Amino acid sequence: MLGVNRFPRSRLFRWMALRHSSSKLFVGGLSYDTNEPVLKEVFGQHGEIIEAKVICDHKSGKSKGYGFVHFISKDSASKALAEMDGQVLDGRNIRIQYANMKEGCCNLNLERELSRQMTKGKDEGDEAKPRP
Repeated sequence: MLGVNRFPRSRLFRWMALRHSSSKLFVGGLSYDTNEPVLKEVFGQHGEIIEAKVICDHKSGKSKGYGFVHFISKDSASKALAEMDGQVLDGRNIRIQYANMKEGCCNLNLERELSRQMTKGKDEGDEAKPRP
């Protein structure tokens, strides 16, 4: 597929690709008894949730004491962060912060590819147009 631009170079596309980066929260200090339905119920009071995930040990299946809650909007995530950080859940004070993006995360890779494509287009002097 040489010469085919797989990624539109518009700012709108880049914004849409990256906007979920601040709608995902890290939840630390969870009780080992806290499960995904509990997270979804508690955090669902602050907005619509895409996913609530408790991280478990792959061998034992037991909770590692942290998880992630991914909201549809960054406003909901921000509200949940402000209202839930330091609160007690299942007998434990939980810590909330925005989730960090991993180096191998698809959004980060997409951002790099978009930047490369945008730079390439400018260097070549061609118009940045999305491909159908």
